[in-house]
Amino acid sequence: MTHTAIVIQQPWAEFILAGLKAVENRVWRSTYIGVLLILAGKQFDEKWREKFQSMVAQHQAIKYISKKNISYRGRIQWKQGYIVGAVIMTDCDDFYDDRWCQSGLWFHRYKGP
Repeated sequence: MTHTAIVIQQPWAEFILAGLKAVENRVWRSTYIGVLLILAGKQFDEKWREKFQSMVAQHQAIKYISKKNISYRGRIQWKQGYIVGAVIMTDCDDFYDDRWCQSGLWFHRYKGP
């Protein structure tokens, strides 16, 4: 059995698997529909706070991090470099209206983390 996977940097992979983020912004369009494995990339997006198009989404993400027990010695420890979960990819378009969408990109839509 083969599986399809996508590499997503942290903390974005965490937000998707927590059910906070149902859209992944990409420069490329996908026709894939079905179960999609989430591989947390080895690189961490250090500028993640600056990339929010919506203050509501940013607030939700920061609130989630502050409540989740993912710290070690005062520093957040992110799972990186391996498959951390799965979602169902339901569609891909460039007009979906969601607080996580970034204009000019393709929106890979997910459900069921």
